[in-house]
Amino acid sequence: MKVKSKKLVFAISAMVFVAAIIVLAVIQKVRTDFLYNSNQVGDKIIQPSSRKISTIIVPHFDNFKTERQKFLDSLSSQNPQKIIIASVNHFNAGEGDIITTDEKWDFSGGAPAINNELFDALIQKQTAAADDTAFENEHGIKKVYPEIFGLFPKAKYLPIIVRDKTPKEKIDNLANELYKNCPDCLLVASIDFSHYNPDSLAQIHDEMSLAALNDLDEEKAWKAETDSPQILTLAIQWAKKQNTKKFNLNFHLNSGQQSNSSDLETTSVIIGSHSSGEPEKTGKSTTFVFAGDGMFDRLVYHNFKSAGLDDIFKKFSNRVFWGVDLSMVNLEGPISDSAITDDITSDNLIFNFPSETAKMLKNIKINAVSLANNHTSNAGVGGFETTKKILDQNSIKYAGTLSSIGNESVLKINGEIPISVVAVNILSAGGDLKSQIADEKAQGRFVIIYPHWGSEYKTTHSSAQSSLAHAWIDSGADMIIGSHPHVVQDVEIYKGKPIVYSLGNFVFDQIFSRETQQGLILAGVIRDKSLDLTFLPTKQVNLRPQLTQSGEKSTVVNNLLQGASEAEKIRSDTIRLSR
Repeated sequence: MKVKSKKLVFAISAMVFVAAIIVLAVIQKVRTDFLYNSNQVGDKIIQPSSRKISTIIVPHFDNFKTERQKFLDSLSSQNPQKIIIASVNHFNAGEGDIITTDEKWDFSGGAPAINNELFDALIQKQTAAADDTAFENEHGIKKVYPEIFGLFPKAKYLPIIVRDKTPKEKIDNLANELYKNCPDCLLVASIDFSHYNPDSLAQIHDEMSLAALNDLDEEKAWKAETDSPQILTLAIQWAKKQNTKKFNLNFHLNSGQQSNSSDLETTSVIIGSHSSGEPEKTGKSTTFVFAGDGMFDRLVYHNFKSAGLDDIFKKFSNRVFWGVDLSMVNLEGPISDSAITDDITSDNLIFNFPSETAKMLKNIKINAVSLANNHTSNAGVGGFETTKKILDQNSIKYAGTLSSIGNESVLKINGEIPISVVAVNILSAGGDLKSQIADEKAQGRFVIIYPHWGSEYKTTHSSAQSSLAHAWIDSGADMIIGSHPHVVQDVEIYKGKPIVYSLGNFVFDQIFSRETQQGLILAGVIRDKSLDLTFLPTKQVNLRPQLTQSGEKSTVVNNLLQGASEAEKIRSDTIRLSR
């Protein structure tokens, strides 16, 4: 009996032990599912997928160092043997577009092993240049490398930096060579996202970056407003090659949100990973930025002809127009392919812009202009054709004719939600747009009417403007954005559709009043069921536009939004309308 009792006790003990193991495993599974399948963002850290991870996106901006470290700590269950750390070359140091090093770094936890095989392959193929000194001040690597090494001390490493002008062909080649020589490498993409923009605009720009990551869209990545479209593109290419289609968003915020400072220049961060699994379905969106009248003759040309037109934007972030599907201004005159006359007299009303105008617009990422205005014909039919040719050469789209309404009046942008912009000079072409609106709506497009209309210097719209705007909306138009008065006019919501009667001057030499030196940038996100509009007032100081801030901005925005009281106000400068 004693023997049988001992056996029974042993059997029961074994069963209890096994049961305990099973219970612990279930608890761990529940814990893992809880940690890894959450989907909150903002100021809460969400753990990445427990599946195979090919790529991680982390910031080098130390305002979010805590969030970066928490995310990296959550990866401790991973066991990568080889790791590539890639960053923009912030200071364009060293020689070569793509640079690497086999320098023996020494961190507090020891010295990381170098992936010499991969280093040699990149150098022999001339895919990258070797330059230890280029990494001396490179915080894109130095902020991240020690933390990754602390997590994975036994892995082999290779840091890579890429100049911000590196062409896409070289990124394609880099991705191919990395995959050929290290297909099992984990890629750490050290990227900061939107820079130098106010909070609301940063969030609009990040819309494209997040869409690129979610959809593995290289074209969007290349257009995105980050400190390195090249590294973002590389990360997406790497995720594709590894067949890791699911992007796990861990954290997304900008420093303006963090500090509750909506008007100051911000840096935004996105933290996440690409893992195995099917991508989550995200809502479609298309983003845009519109600015007012741009005039680059007369006093504008005179003041900047020596330094060059790019100097106009010395006080204006050249990132405002980045990272959106459509960035558009009203081009208030023709562009010449020969030298223009330097005539600063105020009664000179025949405009002619220097040939560098298109290149300057391209440099600040303007990708479309309206030619439907009363100065387009200042150089005649020949000058109009020259203008279109120069815009074509600089990959800038356009809409609008000298005086009529036709096919050239419509600009099509094929974003996730396709846009059609109908540009029309009401002063000479009239305002019957029923057929154009009907044609575009029949194709399922979001229709924006961009009229040149109204009375100059009047800050309130006329009854003629509202009659036309209401008729267009009644015919199916989704939004009206006006130009020509040279001052900012009021905003109206009609049948749930926005009418921004005039954006005022963006760059213009009408320095005789405060109102003519003010303008408005309208940015937004079109989604399936909503439209977000952000109002960003500008002012010219010595003919240079800049975004206004604080009380000056609030006064303008609050006055404008008096006519949009039915819209939901989601930020101090942003409203949301249902579609």
